Amino acid sequence: MRAGPEGLAAKHDLIGEMRGRGLMLGVELVKDCATKEPAAEAAKRLLESARKRGLLVGRGGVHGNVIRINPPL
Repeated sequence: MRAGPEGLAAKHDLIGEMRGRGLMLGVELVKDCATKEPAAEAAKRLLESARKRGLLVGRGGVHGNVIRINPPL
């Protein structure tokens, strides 16, 4: 479950941090990895793009920049 997003994190500066336990995974999106400035608008666009493709993910975090991924049970 973590291998895919971790591979993306190595390629894209937009992914600032990944966290989670068990089946729930949080992917924090940031504008700049050094400053960790939240990328809430990018998270909103990603959420909408995923929805259009049939993938339902959640958005959370204090700044709304964390994508929450839960596999269907």
